[in-house]
Formats: sequence, structure tokens, C-alpha cells
Amino acid sequence: MADFFEPGKTYIQAKPFQAPEALRVFHCTAVADHPAGHGMRAFGFMATAYPGDNWCSAVRQPRDWEQGWHEYDEPTANAHACENCDGVGPDSCLFNPVRGGAGA
Repeated sequence: MADFFEPGKTYIQAKPFQAPEALRVFHCTAVADHPAGHGMRAFGFMATAYPGDNWCSAVRQPRDWEQGWHEYDEPTANAHACENCDGVGPDSCLFNPVRGGAGA
């Protein structure tokens, strides 16, 4: 398991029993040390897991990483075919097909 965001990966902040519009998704494009020695920063874009939401630029810090972010592969309508997916839990294939659901 990673100890901070990694460039080129997308993450979801797993919070059980949350509607997709309440779940944040962060796509990391770069990681760098703060020039004044304030630790690592992850740069990228953030949106909600709600389909079609708009992305905005964002910066994440180490304290953000500690709030339960998990690697996330955004499903598409065509990729999602799991009949047992509850669409809510962080292990749900709707929110993470890599964990054995639709994209596996």
C-alpha cells in the first residue's frame, strides 16, 4: 500500500454509505516537496464520484492522505455489470472495479 498519492493514479475518499455526489475523487498528476520544507504536496484534479461532475484543480497534503483515500478506477456504464454491487461501500465494484468487480 502506498503512503502518499502517486502521479497518474486516481483515488477516492472511502466513506461508507455516502451518495456518489458526496464522495470525493482526486486524480494526481504530480508530487513535489514544498519549497519551504512544509512536506510533500500532490497536485491534480478533484471531482465527486457523481457521473459527469466537473473537475477542478486541487492540492493534497500528507494530512489529507490520512483521511482514508484508496486507489480508484472510475467505472463506465459499459464496464459495470456486477449484479452483487451495492454501489455504496468502498469495496463495491461500482467504486473500485480493480477489487474484483466489473473491471477485473
